[in-house]
Amino acid sequence: DAARVRGVPAGGPEAAANEARAGRVPDATRGGAKTRTMSVATTARVGWRREGARSAPSRGRRRERAVARTRGDARGDEGGGTNVFVFVNKKSGGRRGREVLRRLREVLKPPHVVLDATKVRGAIDRGEVDWDAETRVLVAGGDGTVGMVVDALRRRRREPPPIAIAPLGTGNDLARVLGWSGDVWDDSRLFSERRVVSTLRRARLQRVDRWSLEITRPRRRSTTKKLFSNYMGIGVDARAALAFDSARKDRRWTWLFVHALTNKLLYAVFGARDFIEHSFAGLKRDVEVTVDGKVIDFPEDTEGIILLNINSFSGGVRMWATSDEFTKSLKDDGVLEIVAVSGALHLGQLNARLAKPVQVAQGRDVRIELKRDLPVQIDGEPWLQRGAATLRVSLNDSFTMLRRPRQDRINDLLARWSRSNGFASEDDDATSASSDERRARRRRAFAFAFAFALCLALAALVFPWRHRLARLFALRLGL
Repeated sequence: DAARVRGVPAGGPEAAANEARAGRVPDATRGGAKTRTMSVATTARVGWRREGARSAPSRGRRRERAVARTRGDARGDEGGGTNVFVFVNKKSGGRRGREVLRRLREVLKPPHVVLDATKVRGAIDRGEVDWDAETRVLVAGGDGTVGMVVDALRRRRREPPPIAIAPLGTGNDLARVLGWSGDVWDDSRLFSERRVVSTLRRARLQRVDRWSLEITRPRRRSTTKKLFSNYMGIGVDARAALAFDSARKDRRWTWLFVHALTNKLLYAVFGARDFIEHSFAGLKRDVEVTVDGKVIDFPEDTEGIILLNINSFSGGVRMWATSDEFTKSLKDDGVLEIVAVSGALHLGQLNARLAKPVQVAQGRDVRIELKRDLPVQIDGEPWLQRGAATLRVSLNDSFTMLRRPRQDRINDLLARWSRSNGFASEDDDATSASSDERRARRRRAFAFAFAFALCLALAALVFPWRHRLARLFALRLGL
């Protein structure tokens, strides 16, 4: 801009622009308004510089600023004015929940508050939780913990503040679709007050639908209402969830659930039973599903029915794809997607990304008639539905979640690249070393958990045939 350069010709900015195009540029020295001729390349190299302007930062300085931005340390991103409520489910993540609760209470100082998610209702009733437009909530736990916190906050008869998730559960599907999975909440971020606040402050708002499940039992003439936001399952997947939940609540087996990886492997073990038994081979005849007034015909080999609000199931399996017949799955469109699975083997193939579910229907109002005892689960919370019952699913409300912006995900990739290429600072080197140590511990835990789960899987497969195997060995040995 020639008008900003010292020594502009008398003709003003237009004359300066004409002279610049002709290759004549004003002399920016203190000699004044004389002109001299320059080549275009020289002009580009010298450039226009304001009097007293600062020189461009060095390459090292630019790199330091880039790394600072990826860590949320840039000036003006300190999160001033934002207060954070953190709700930690100490029962989630094996034994990690208690550690996270303790360390966050040490790190976060007022006005930020850290509370036990299992006691959130009492804290709200005592008036310990209040919020304004700048308040943000972080839930450290599983997807079920998010629903528990939302229900408790709605007791104030106000719209809950936006919620982010630090995943500690088994599936963490809601956290995954909102961008909070993986190593987002590593120790260097989760246990830093400044980085927690700045991360939540930069997050984007995302509405998520919540669905109502009304259970009517004709014999008892009673109606029970439950809420879910992720998915609902009937049949083979619900049975595995029920077996997993029953073992986790049994004091004799609580020592098994010490790590998220172990939990996932045990979940697979409990589902292996139906690989042999096929307990829900006649599910099509035991369940009648009506979507928006139309009765749905399921495939003959259906052993599980799943209703989806988000396109993630069982730890990140994408269950829905856009086609000529069906539209895209969205979290806030007031529409459920319905798919069918053909057994425990099919579920295992889905988890391994070796198969696809059968897309059946989309709709806003779903009615399900159960004709016998069947396991049911919503958002990973299972139960055995006894006797004939009518399940009615409809949209209940929606709430605001926090979605991690795409730019932050790119920045994390850049930060990892800078560390791998030797551009990290001493703090980053220390963080990288601690991360390597954590990875080594995880590998050891995974190896132990895999060996243990393999033994349990073999035991689960052999158990139904134990009497036949015993007789077979007895005959072979001549006993």
